[in-house]
Amino acid sequence: MYNSRRAATVRARTPGVVWAMSRSVFRSIILAGRVQKRARYEEVLGDMEIFQSLSAANRSSIADCLTSEVYQTGEYMLSEGAPLEADSRFFIIEDGAVECHKTLEGQKRVVGSMGPGEFFGELALIRQNSTRAADCIATQRTKVLALSRDAFERLMGPVEDILAEQIKSYDRRNSM
Repeated sequence: MYNSRRAATVRARTPGVVWAMSRSVFRSIILAGRVQKRARYEEVLGDMEIFQSLSAANRSSIADCLTSEVYQTGEYMLSEGAPLEADSRFFIIEDGAVECHKTLEGQKRVVGSMGPGEFFGELALIRQNSTRAADCIATQRTKVLALSRDAFERLMGPVEDILAEQIKSYDRRNSM
């Protein structure tokens, strides 16, 4: 696979069938999978208003930096009050549902729910030295695409102004 000698010799202990695959076939399968994943992520990004003003090349660069994560029912994705440095990621819901809870007047209250195509965690990408604004909890098995702050800072300069406007909207809602 890597143009190097084998690291070990393998011997079967019992009779069996061995399947072999050439390096070129293996690489083409891996490449095809990456191309399909990138196309799917680009489609998700293209359907989101926040990314529509970006060029296809910028969306492609972002798609390359997304990681897929799965959360089970009841699992916390973000915790209110947690330092942003501990987990500074932006999430796009690909499948499933998420509920946001915030402590208001000493009690946890549901302040929103989201589904496929919606996003959260963008405050962590813009604000530094702050804390998470709410708990975000999967209400069913949920698959998300995550983008780290490091990747955001490298790639998303054009989106920063759009996210800043989104944050102003949150601040207005939270001050009510």
